[in-house]
Amino acid sequence: MFFLYQAILTLILLTSPILIIFRIYKGKEDKTRFREKFSIPSKKRSKGKIFSCTLRTTGIPESSLYDKLIHTINNNQEAELAFLPSYLGVDIRISSDKEDVYNIFFNEIKNHVHEFIYTDEDVELEHVVVKLLNDKKLSISTAESCTGGLIGDRITNVPGASQALRGGIIAYSNEVKTDQLSVNEKTLEKFGAVSEQTAAEMAIGVKKLFSTDVGVSTTGIAGPSGGTKEKPVGLVYCGISINDKTLTFKNNFKSDRKINKMITSQVVLNIIRKELTKI
Repeated sequence: MFFLYQAILTLILLTSPILIIFRIYKGKEDKTRFREKFSIPSKKRSKGKIFSCTLRTTGIPESSLYDKLIHTINNNQEAELAFLPSYLGVDIRISSDKEDVYNIFFNEIKNHVHEFIYTDEDVELEHVVVKLLNDKKLSISTAESCTGGLIGDRITNVPGASQALRGGIIAYSNEVKTDQLSVNEKTLEKFGAVSEQTAAEMAIGVKKLFSTDVGVSTTGIAGPSGGTKEKPVGLVYCGISINDKTLTFKNNFKSDRKINKMITSQVVLNIIRKELTKI
């Protein structure tokens, strides 16, 4: 599901009369060249109103979304669907010139992949997370190693974040992990800084440090160097401590350093979203 944002990647897949487009472009110039080079056929529509929306998903590649939705797509010949992927997720754009067809198609798509949809509005995942935190009157703190404060940065980009975010620690060194987050030195010696055990203790430690309802953590090898056979570049552990439970998640990413950091922040925000929806 991860693409190089510096290149144009176009895959056009025709199934029945429905056009599914996969494309990424670098900027306005690339977008213009794309439009000039490719003439995209589409069904003839009436000149009346077009009903459309975009469902934003994360945590699932476009190939898996397609597999889940292929039957729904083929059974709705009067609606159109487009997959718009990026390394943070896949937007699903649906449209029809018939309101009843659109409503049926929208509900069917949403029912099939609802667990991956975080919004049908034009907002980022962090906006959804902050709204959930504020609606539930919950506080959060962050302990970040490999992401270097990126999760906190994304959260503070949202107006109203101050109601939920109490603080964060960039625990890049082992000394900060032990001194500020109370990570056990024996944990670091036995399992290493990049481990599920360390991620768990970081999440618990930052939650206690800031007296918050939720504590999250990241620790990993962003690359391009620092990896080993046992712990390769792209290995990341994320942790969340919420209520009386602490969960950890292992991830293996294959992109470059900056993209690995962005993907990790997206994964953690999605973990927060999913856990908050259970409360």
